[in-house]
Amino acid sequence: MGRNKIRTIAAAVGMFAVTIPLAATAQADPSEAAIDSFFRSLQKRGVSQYYTPEQALGFGMYLCKGLTAGRDFNSVYSDLVDFQAAKRIGGPAGSLGHVMGAAWNNLCPEFTDIGRTVVTDYIPKGQRG
Repeated sequence: MGRNKIRTIAAAVGMFAVTIPLAATAQADPSEAAIDSFFRSLQKRGVSQYYTPEQALGFGMYLCKGLTAGRDFNSVYSDLVDFQAAKRIGGPAGSLGHVMGAAWNNLCPEFTDIGRTVVTDYIPKGQRG
């Protein structure tokens, strides 16, 4: 993914973050390689078709910022389920779980070891990898 595309998505994520407020945290922005890996993971799982890149990255960054702020996965996930329903975006059951898992593993990997089982609870068993 090119640098200009990353900047465009980052700007859109900033606008998205205004929609779902969260206390500012000290988390650094993910690297270009991490973002590329995040999107490859979504494509591999077949859920990239249900979200725009901006939506998917916005959801992923919301998860990371929530975890950094000390929130647990379930409360952040619940926020996003409510937001997704209100805006009528997203795909079939489990698609948001894939976005959250891809974010956890690629955008904020510092949290992967403390909650791996929680993330897989939201990914249908036949689709876990």
